[in-house]
Amino acid sequence: MYTTLQADSLKQIVVQTADEINSENISTVTGKPKRTRSKTGCLCCRMRKKKCDEQRPSCGLCTSRGIQCVYSSSPPTRSKTPKKTTIKEEPSELVCGSSSGSAEISPESVSLSGPPISSTTTAGQLEPVVSAFAESKGPVRLDPMGTSESFDEFLFLSSGKEQPVIDVPASNEFNLIPMDESKAAIVPTCSKDMEDKLAQPNILVEPVDPFRLVLDERGYQLVYYFHNEIIHKICIAPRSVQNHFASTFTGVSYRDESVLRLLAAWGALFVDGPNSASLKSRMQEADFSLRRLYSNKVLDDQDKFNLICFHLNAAGIGVCSGDTKEWVHHHRKCGELIRGFGSVKNFLAKMNYSNGAKWVISNLHYNDVMSSESIKNGTLLSSEEYGSPFKDEEDYSYGIDPLQGCMHSVFLVLCDILHAYSILSAARRSIDADFKKAPHDPSISMENLNSRRIQHFVETEKQAKRLMNKIQACKPRKNQECFIDPSELHHHHTLFEAFRNTCKLYVLMYIRDLPPRTPEVQMVLLDTFKLLDVLIECDLRAAVTKVMLLCGIACYKEVDRMELRHKFIRLQTYYKVFNVHNVRHIVEQIWLSNPDGLLTIDWGETCEKMGWTVAAL
Repeated sequence: MYTTLQADSLKQIVVQTADEINSENISTVTGKPKRTRSKTGCLCCRMRKKKCDEQRPSCGLCTSRGIQCVYSSSPPTRSKTPKKTTIKEEPSELVCGSSSGSAEISPESVSLSGPPISSTTTAGQLEPVVSAFAESKGPVRLDPMGTSESFDEFLFLSSGKEQPVIDVPASNEFNLIPMDESKAAIVPTCSKDMEDKLAQPNILVEPVDPFRLVLDERGYQLVYYFHNEIIHKICIAPRSVQNHFASTFTGVSYRDESVLRLLAAWGALFVDGPNSASLKSRMQEADFSLRRLYSNKVLDDQDKFNLICFHLNAAGIGVCSGDTKEWVHHHRKCGELIRGFGSVKNFLAKMNYSNGAKWVISNLHYNDVMSSESIKNGTLLSSEEYGSPFKDEEDYSYGIDPLQGCMHSVFLVLCDILHAYSILSAARRSIDADFKKAPHDPSISMENLNSRRIQHFVETEKQAKRLMNKIQACKPRKNQECFIDPSELHHHHTLFEAFRNTCKLYVLMYIRDLPPRTPEVQMVLLDTFKLLDVLIECDLRAAVTKVMLLCGIACYKEVDRMELRHKFIRLQTYYKVFNVHNVRHIVEQIWLSNPDGLLTIDWGETCEKMGWTVAAL
């Protein structure tokens, strides 16, 4: 770019010598030359603002950190330092463009592919000339990243497939446009119409260049796919609000490459499949990065938070891929790390009560109440601990939860139910075992045994009444409900009622030990069937797997079982998460064990007999 001045406005041009220029580059504080960043170092050092030794193919810093060293594709060029030009002028007409740093300015030095510029050219006359210059530049060639319109093409993306190229006109300057708190995208300055289009809400955006320093091109595309497709498949939060699932884990991935590699693994799971070599490779890379980063390190609070995020993602990938064994180790590790802070309250304080820390607790809570382990042992944390980040119902800063939606109160009651059942079922098993031994063991007093039975029945009724009252008192969270579009609110309320019925089925069949044939159970079942018909057809279908599991346990008539099979088929048509197949298999096994509905089958024990640990997500 050049600056055009009217000749009669120039009074004096002062050219500084090299000594004068050098003296200005000496710091007045240290007396040493001012530090400047290398313009020819590797991209990683330039991004981290570190001095690069420019060794090739890998510089010293990249070699020591064990990361890929990437240099710019254009060869480094060094230009002579131009003489600094100072222009002293009177206030007069000045037509300004972008300074090119040229030492001499004259009409002869400007060469454009357009009409010549005279010494009397005005600002209005200059505009078409500048436009002609901009258009004369060659186009910037960008590979398409895939959008929702090209979903099918991206889903079957092959690394060997030649991709189309988009030609984008070059821009003369770039501005940094901040997006949400965890990401930003660099876009060229443009016309007013284009600025209006860019101003539209855009919560999830394409990951930026730092990811390319860790991932290959396909990994980069898989992370992009995770942000723009997978998030909206496994979450029930509206697209118009910030999604803590995406923002929290993306923020961590900027400082922890093991989490970033797991985000690529999410993409590989849904694009390449659960048994693909791509998914296994991405998971192995993430595990290797985790060991390299933390194996010999004394962990601080931020490191522990990063590890929690890693294990939450690894558990989620395992569940969605249909894994029935390994995911639970990551799930337990999350609980262990949070308990290491002493309490959830201490954990939140260490993390400055950030929304990311609250989301971590909510995510663990969601996985916990869905796990088959919680049926036998109770949840990893108590309902009081899970509820502590969200006690203030006047706090609107968190927004809506990506997985729980506005159903937080129901999930807390479900946590209470699982805890109560783990205690009551243990007492029930102990009494049943003593009854079997009593005829052959004179040391067992029948009077004492009957007293224990009465005490157990009293406690069972007490807990059932307490839990039913809590279920009836549940209401959607107003400080989360307000973020839902009115047109979608009915579906969220329908999902809320479906989970309320799920809690009722738990209390009736597991706490009170009523068999599926009883009228109380069948009334709740038939009401839930109506709700499922609505939910499977809307965008909240990702949350109904647990509801369908409890309905399956409650079905005893063949007509009801046929209807539920049909609902599973419809769900799997829309919601291609491979864990749904596992849940359906569990339901079929329960039906084989209880053909007439005379028993209440513990689905946790069914999983245990098969050697499975399942989360009904």
